[in-house]
Amino acid sequence: MIAHGKLGKALVFLSLLVLGRAARASDAWYYKNLLVGERASGLGGAFAAIADDPSGVWYNPAGLVMGRESYLSGSVNAFQTSAIEYQDLFPGEDYSYKSQGLVPSFFGFTQELSPRAKAGFVLMVRDSLSQEQDDELTGLEVNGISLTSITRQLVRSRDSYVVGPGVSYQLGPRLMVGLSAFAVYQNERFIDQQRALYIDANDATKTLYQLNMTYLSREAWGVMPKFGVLYVPHPRLSVGLTAAKTVHLAGKGKAKLVGTRIEDGAIPAPSGDFDDDFNALTYSNVRSRVLSPWEFSGAVAWFPSDSWTLSSQVDYQTDQSDFQYLVKPTLNFAVGGEWAGVPQLPFRFGFFTNSSNTTAVSSSASDQKEHVDQMGVSGGLSLVSPGSSISISGSYQFGMGKGQIISGSTAVQEVAVGSLTLYISGSYQL
Repeated sequence: MIAHGKLGKALVFLSLLVLGRAARASDAWYYKNLLVGERASGLGGAFAAIADDPSGVWYNPAGLVMGRESYLSGSVNAFQTSAIEYQDLFPGEDYSYKSQGLVPSFFGFTQELSPRAKAGFVLMVRDSLSQEQDDELTGLEVNGISLTSITRQLVRSRDSYVVGPGVSYQLGPRLMVGLSAFAVYQNERFIDQQRALYIDANDATKTLYQLNMTYLSREAWGVMPKFGVLYVPHPRLSVGLTAAKTVHLAGKGKAKLVGTRIEDGAIPAPSGDFDDDFNALTYSNVRSRVLSPWEFSGAVAWFPSDSWTLSSQVDYQTDQSDFQYLVKPTLNFAVGGEWAGVPQLPFRFGFFTNSSNTTAVSSSASDQKEHVDQMGVSGGLSLVSPGSSISISGSYQFGMGKGQIISGSTAVQEVAVGSLTLYISGSYQL
């Protein structure tokens, strides 16, 4: 016969599968979850040395003055699907998070102010997540205890928006400068319900349970100025540099945790009185901040012929110690190419990295953020006609790393990450 105390401790261990992580759920671990822009998304984001369309407001505002007089560009929708898999969470059992949805990822336009100056405006989604899962695990055994089932219902969403103007000015025949000013808004919603069923050790005719429910909502605001320089030492070569800093302005959050009351390691039989059966905690001041490192980019673009464009870019983000977790510096790079042998059908391709800003996972600590560095490939094809174009592009990111899904445990799991994003974009000359 199994003691209730031992059973209660085992179920607490299981029910905290993600419960402890929920109150600090999913901050922005990456800086390149979505690639924006009609050309830039196909080039793997290596666009800061070109930046001659409306997405230049984001990549490098200095490049705006190099583009067409005035035009409108947008991504009608981006379809994104992603998965994070924790391998061998229990013997023979993996656990996955899955997300998919349509994201209106980018809208922007440019307007000529003078022969040497141009302004632009963008509204873009930098990151988006949409999850709705209903999972059931059966045939589990933990600490020698067999469980009838563990079920989990999870609904979760997260979005990060950037909106603002940019202006570019040509100082001379080879040098352009630009400045953008963005408003940043982030929000997250999280509902997590977990239930464990087991047979009463003292009465096999009874099915007992443990319930845990977590509700979280939070949002934050900030501003992000970005300064850019574009230098063209040769008609077939350009160099781009940018510097940006997000400044946190305000944030708020609220969380509620409800769980079966545990006394002396055992789960009491339900009495029918909520206060006797459950613990309920509400937090009205959950920490919520906008991720705000310094961000620097350096890029080079080479135009070996009228048909070819080759571009490369390096992005560096500094560390940050006052976020929801310790943010470490990251270094990412991207390379891309565009071939327009048929002027009406330019083809683009790219390769890029998307490194995690979390610290490496240690087996001597618990409740650590996942650490998975990713790499990605991208491609795109446009149909160009006088004054307009339409493009289809996509990117795939993948990586392997370490993580800890069980709160309070030092156990480390192998984590596999993969995501696919498809874009339909278009532009129109005003």
